[in-house]
Amino acid sequence: MRERADAHANDECKMANDEWVRLPRIWAELGIPADYAGPRGLSPQPEATQLIRIGVTAEGRELFLTPPAAQAWEQVQQAAAIDGIALQVVSAFRSIERQAEIIRAKLARAKRSRPFSPSMPHRATVNTTRAARSISTHPAARH
Repeated sequence: MRERADAHANDECKMANDEWVRLPRIWAELGIPADYAGPRGLSPQPEATQLIRIGVTAEGRELFLTPPAAQAWEQVQQAAAIDGIALQVVSAFRSIERQAEIIRAKLARAKRSRPFSPSMPHRATVNTTRAARSISTHPAARH
């Protein structure tokens, strides 16, 4: 049931060489400090270029994982099925650009719902530094 995604046919799956150049610009636009990773002991991880389609959400959005993650997902899903448990993925791989789109939308919603006030600057903030894209704290991503 797994399908390999053609990284060149699916822009969501492709990492252009200019991502490393664009990343600081994206972070600045989103309010992510340039020194976000260093103090936390994190290092940028390359965006995945080989992805396997593992399914579709209820909304029809395709879900992709890297080959090792897809293999692990399949094993966990099969083990759970033996125990009569049906697991469902609700989120999977996101490109750097897709993650930036999500943060942009959250920032726009926050701005509309809570106009900026100089006396209360915290009211119009969204935590963009919680999980800066292409910085991973997951041990498997550090290989």
